[in-house]
Amino acid sequence: MAEKKGKKEVVKKGRRPTYAKGKKASGTSKKKKSVAPAKKPAAKERTREAAAGKEGKAPLLGSFNLIRKGTLEMKVFLALMVLVVLGTAAIFPSLLESIDYERKEDEKTSQTYVHAKEIETSRALRSAPQDPGTAPEEVPAEDKTEEKDKNDKEKKKEPSSFTMFLIFMFQYLFFWTILTFLGLNISRKAGLSTPILDRWARGEPFFAQVVDALKVVLPIAVVTAGVVFGSHTLFNSLGHITETGFKPSFGAQILSAFASGTLYEILPRLFIMSALVWMLSRWNKKGIWIAIVAASFIMAAPNFFSNDIQKILAVRELVSISILGLVSGYLYYKRGFEHSMILSTAAAMVFSVLSLFI
Repeated sequence: MAEKKGKKEVVKKGRRPTYAKGKKASGTSKKKKSVAPAKKPAAKERTREAAAGKEGKAPLLGSFNLIRKGTLEMKVFLALMVLVVLGTAAIFPSLLESIDYERKEDEKTSQTYVHAKEIETSRALRSAPQDPGTAPEEVPAEDKTEEKDKNDKEKKKEPSSFTMFLIFMFQYLFFWTILTFLGLNISRKAGLSTPILDRWARGEPFFAQVVDALKVVLPIAVVTAGVVFGSHTLFNSLGHITETGFKPSFGAQILSAFASGTLYEILPRLFIMSALVWMLSRWNKKGIWIAIVAASFIMAAPNFFSNDIQKILAVRELVSISILGLVSGYLYYKRGFEHSMILSTAAAMVFSVLSLFI
């Protein structure tokens, strides 16, 4: 019996038979339980989770619009719209001053025109041959009253300053709402961020991030404003620059600085730069730098091609806006849109203070 058992063991541990080629021998090893590897979430699911954040629904990836009810992007969009409303309201003092300035200029022009007409009429009457016994003709009193009533009616037709502000605000809100909606969607597609607003939208603490942003951006804003002020001083020293037109008061300039950080950052950075990054980065890795430079010059170009201002003044504005745009675009790319907003606001305030010494 012992011999038979030994033979059986030899058979079990021996060479595999030819018909079992490719299979493991029954006695060589124990069967291991196959454990299925944990499935990683699909790329689309991961993207949806990242886009949705801790709270809120994930946006539909197949569509362009990521700003939907319950999404993180909707909360960020509403926060940006609050900033747009505040930025539009901040322009109100300078807008009122500009309206009053234009009305005064129109009155001066009309008075100058009337005075020139009176001089021309008196000269014509003097030069006209008259009989020595007749007195010079005078304009009838009825005609004067009619002309006065006509001028009063034209003044009454002009809307009040508050009405003009409401019209202006409605136009601005309509325009900037569309730009903010498109810009936020495009910035998400381009991989650019709004980190502080994202934290606020998720309900996470964000005050420390705001303080860090101020620590980083404020020194850069002071240096940037100093460089822009230096370029203004340099161009003014060259001479042949005559700045005419409306200049707001210091208080209105400080309030308008907030609009510089909201309204005038949404157009060049959130919309134009994001769109350029989205398009150029597909073909060239250096597309981000092209986008930063292009967005800066696009905002400055209208001044250069305008016929209403001097060319040297247009070059000065081109240099100033481009310097601020390059720094702001770099901060937007590296740290987020909120940093570029803080930079523009702080730089505009510092420049307003420095412009008192020009």
